[in-house]
Amino acid sequence: MSSTRHDWTVSSLRARFMRAARKAGDKQMFDDLCQYQHFDATQIFDMADAACFLNYSLEGGARGEILIPSDLFLPAPLTWLEWYDQENNQSRALSCGEMEDGRISISHLHAAGRSYPLILEPGSSTMMVHRKLSENAAWWISSVAIELLAIINQPNLCNFEPREARWQRATAKGWVFGKVPTQWRRCTIRPGIHGKASELGRVGVMPLHFRRAHRMPKLEAKLGRPVIIRSRWKGDIRNGLVLKEYLTSDELAFARAKQLESVH
Repeated sequence: MSSTRHDWTVSSLRARFMRAARKAGDKQMFDDLCQYQHFDATQIFDMADAACFLNYSLEGGARGEILIPSDLFLPAPLTWLEWYDQENNQSRALSCGEMEDGRISISHLHAAGRSYPLILEPGSSTMMVHRKLSENAAWWISSVAIELLAIINQPNLCNFEPREARWQRATAKGWVFGKVPTQWRRCTIRPGIHGKASELGRVGVMPLHFRRAHRMPKLEAKLGRPVIIRSRWKGDIRNGLVLKEYLTSDELAFARAKQLESVH
C-alpha cells in the first residue's frame, strides 16, 4: 500500500494534458478533458493491482477470460482514474466512459501517450479490444479498472474541505469556468453509508454540483439485489457552481481487502 499521498494538482497527467491543449489552442480537447470527474487512486492502486490477479487470474483461469461483474458501473459518465507510479516516477491514468448501450470504454494513459481502447460489457466475459492492443495489456487494463471501480464504488462517504486559494483565483479569472461563482472542494472518499444530510445546504439554495453514482446498501439488503443511484448534476447554477476533486483513502482499500477475505 502506498504510504504517501500524491498531489495530483502538481503533476497530474490530466492537468498536463489540459495545459497542453490550452497552449495549443485546442478548445475541443480542453473542453473534453474538463468533462471528466477526477479520482486520485494513488492510495488504492497497490491493492487493486494485487487483487486483480487473485480475483480474475485464479477465478477466470487463463488471462483474457475476464469475468465482468454485472453491477460494474462508473461513478460518473466520464471518469478519470489516476495514480502515481512510484516505481517509474510518473502518473498513469485510465479514462473511462459510459456508452449508450451500457458498455464501458477504457483507455490507459501515461506520459508517452495513450493505449488503444477496449470496451467492457458488464455481466459478461465480453471484451472488445483494439487489434493493436496486446492480450496481456488488455487483461491488465480491464482487470485493474474493474478492481479500482469495485473499491471506489463500495458504500462510502466523503469528507469535504475547500481547495487552495490559487484554485479559487484561477476560476475567478475565468481560466476554466467563466464568470460563474465557483468553489473547489476536495472530497476524500471513505467507507460508510449515506445519510439524509447534505453538505451543500438546503435543496432549494444549493449551488450546481455533481453527485456521483453510488450504491444504496440499506435498500439492497431489503430487496436482495444491487441498487445503483446514477450520477447527476443537482442544484441551481444561479446559486453558483461547486467543482470537486476526489481522493481515495487507505480505509477504502482495507474495507475491500476484508470483503475479498470473506469471499476467498
